[in-house]
Amino acid sequence: MTQTDVRRSGGARLWTRDYALVLGSTLLVWASYYGLMVVMPLYATKVLGGNRAQVGLLSSILALSSVPARLAGGWACDRWGRRPVQLAFLALFVLAAFSYPLAATFPLLLLLRFLHGVPFGGGTTACMTVGSDLVPAERRGEGMGYYAASQVMAYAVGPPLAFFVLARSGFDGFFTVAGLLAAGSLLLGWLIHHPRVSDPTARFRLSAVLEKRVLWMSLMGLFIALGYSGLVTFATLYAGQVGVSNAGPFFTLYALSVLAVRPLVGKLFDRHGPSLPVLAGLAGMMAGFVLLTCWRSPLGFHLSAVLYGLAYGACFPSIQAMAVGVVEPERRGAAGATLFAIFDVGMTIGPYANGLLADTRGGYPLVFLTGAAVLVVAVLLYLTRVRAEYEAQRR
Repeated sequence: MTQTDVRRSGGARLWTRDYALVLGSTLLVWASYYGLMVVMPLYATKVLGGNRAQVGLLSSILALSSVPARLAGGWACDRWGRRPVQLAFLALFVLAAFSYPLAATFPLLLLLRFLHGVPFGGGTTACMTVGSDLVPAERRGEGMGYYAASQVMAYAVGPPLAFFVLARSGFDGFFTVAGLLAAGSLLLGWLIHHPRVSDPTARFRLSAVLEKRVLWMSLMGLFIALGYSGLVTFATLYAGQVGVSNAGPFFTLYALSVLAVRPLVGKLFDRHGPSLPVLAGLAGMMAGFVLLTCWRSPLGFHLSAVLYGLAYGACFPSIQAMAVGVVEPERRGAAGATLFAIFDVGMTIGPYANGLLADTRGGYPLVFLTGAAVLVVAVLLYLTRVRAEYEAQRR
């Protein structure tokens, strides 16, 4: 029998102990991930002698393995419950993070990134599923907005911490810190009183792991990811070309901008629907890419982080809230897995393709302008399919 006694901790109350714990667990696992993400280009080029295409491949290979892990993880959350799935994947994430000092050659590093994608995909999907369970339906936009903000707040922790530790303790020192951040996420996850939502009769089949009701909004996520992957993969290397020696403040400004916009956008979503935050966010991300390309100075570099952060903070969390808002509680795992698995398809294609673009005459500016161009497709998807389907299916 399907269990749906989702813990609401007092009706429409949002800020509960367990909700705070899942936000903390999410922040720490993403801080570990983002720290590793900005360090990988430096490690690959300075220590292992890699080129730009190989740098992109490191991000692509992790995203590639995370796609099936997300689908399996979402189904497992719905089948066996949230707690065992979340804790198992987070434990594997800790093991992978501590293993990076062993990757002394590029092929070994590539293999480890591929293996690391499995607990990353499954663990973050499980965290999102738990977070969506703990949010009252009438405050879904606000609650999922804060959840998404915890992911982005990790930008304010992971990359600056990575550069700080790197300057003082080198790559091995940072890899230890990345493992400790992941261990903190596991500890907080263990302390959560997980909502009891499961369907013991669910079989592992395509219709169980993919939620077709969120496919079109997930395709929007794919096109967002194509541009986003170029930004997060190459901003660290592009910084040097515009006179910025430390890219850490770029990621901090991005994170603070997302945090600043989320409370307003979450309430706007709950009162008036998703159209304004989604469309304004897509337009703002396009403008951020253009600014990053055309104003090649430290000021332009950092202002583009603010603009892109405000826009991303309005758009993608609203898409997340839409996804969990059109399905039953016992299908939220599959909905979240579908959204992020297709997002990760973009994160698989994007870094390597953007690396190839970066190696052409157009360089990094071509990467960022391409990121702006593909967002036009996301706008068209929303206007022609997603908006109408959401209004017809929302719960």
